[in-house]
Amino acid sequence: MNSASDSNRPVGQERWDGVAAGGRQDSGRPDPQSEATRRKAPDPGMLSWCVSAIAESFAECERQFDVCLQPSAQGAGRVDKALARARAALHQVDGALAIVEVQGVSVLIRAADAALAACADRSAEPARGEASIRPGSAADLRAALERAFAAILEYLDGLLHGADEQPLYLFPWYEALQQAAGFTWVHPADLYLIPQHPLPVSPDAADDAETDGTQADAELLAARQTFERGLLAVLRERAGSPGVAALHAAVVVIGASRVGRADPVFWKVALAWFEALRDEVIALDVYGKRMLARMNLHLRAAIAGPTRTPESLLRELLFALARMEGSAGSGSAVLQEVQQAFGLAGSVPLDFAIPRFAVIDHAMLAS
Repeated sequence: MNSASDSNRPVGQERWDGVAAGGRQDSGRPDPQSEATRRKAPDPGMLSWCVSAIAESFAECERQFDVCLQPSAQGAGRVDKALARARAALHQVDGALAIVEVQGVSVLIRAADAALAACADRSAEPARGEASIRPGSAADLRAALERAFAAILEYLDGLLHGADEQPLYLFPWYEALQQAAGFTWVHPADLYLIPQHPLPVSPDAADDAETDGTQADAELLAARQTFERGLLAVLRERAGSPGVAALHAAVVVIGASRVGRADPVFWKVALAWFEALRDEVIALDVYGKRMLARMNLHLRAAIAGPTRTPESLLRELLFALARMEGSAGSGSAVLQEVQQAFGLAGSVPLDFAIPRFAVIDHAMLAS
């Protein structure tokens, strides 16, 4: 059980103060992006060579997919072989991107690979397991692949000429690929690059012993019940309702518990988001509601035993905080601290959902 003085301390403060300047990394959870994958400027010479190889792999992928669309390819395992070659070409692109350390673009490559895998229809020859291409999806997927590949090459060309990495600008094509693969839910946070990663300071062993015991577990279980009641309330009501207050109160308790000590950064970021909801400086949109449901599932798992917080959940929280209108200098002290620690200001462009690559001006062509 925490002392009275500890209960008045902002959640995570003892593990967060000064994290931007260093401190011991919490061994309970690795940094979301390791040193090998943090943002670095791509090497221009290597990138120039890789762009040429990537263009060739994209062309090979398109050629092999076109083979799948030919009537003569149906049967005798020809579709399976052509699809395998098309996907192999994408895997080569993924490897090239890893070499030059261009981030975010691989998310689109994996989406394209999933779309190719999903387009195979094995119902015609279930006994033999041979694939054919679903006619209804083939044309849309072919167009989505062509546009996505052109957008990626244009994006990489921009990096070659000094543009900053911002894979969120590729979201329109990522969304199209995901939809072609049959996914109805697409989150732009999948392409979000967290600007910087502050390192948490490990909690003291004395803190661990202080909060062990039956009473602490009872408080944690009560907080989970409060969280679930608040979740049900906000799914039925507007943000700013008593449900948000219940969620916020629950997260304060969770942050001071063994669950919070196991991942202090995540739960402090979560607290900042709930304070933004409470203060109505951020809206609870459809992304937020789905994030709440995922957070509830993660909380259940974390109470049951040690578990790693999904990186995507932290990324979605930070993405939501970065999109806040007038986010810099607004909101609670915890919210501002999180924004500064992660460098969120200006990290999400307002126009990321507007296509800017591989866009054809048909009016100009007609003139």
